[in-house]
Amino acid sequence: GERMMAGGDAAVLRAALGAIAHEQRAIDLWTAADARLDLLAYQLEPALAVLGSATRVLLADGVGLGKTIQAGLLLAELRARLTRLFREHFGETA
Repeated sequence: GERMMAGGDAAVLRAALGAIAHEQRAIDLWTAADARLDLLAYQLEPALAVLGSATRVLLADGVGLGKTIQAGLLLAELRARLTRLFREHFGETA
């Protein structure tokens, strides 16, 4: 079954996603340029949607069209932004 987030957890997640979205313009993907594969434009859409304020995305298309790539790019993007946000907030350097 699906695990539901406690109210406090959901608020923290919303605050973190809001901070990430405002950290840099939503259309700028930090990690896509470093990808070691050829990305297709539609594979960027889920990451752009989440950075643009979407709280849920559905990755669904035909077999072999890049759902794993889409998910990986989204996770890499969120990780990069959270890492930067925490480093700036807590005064740590790279």
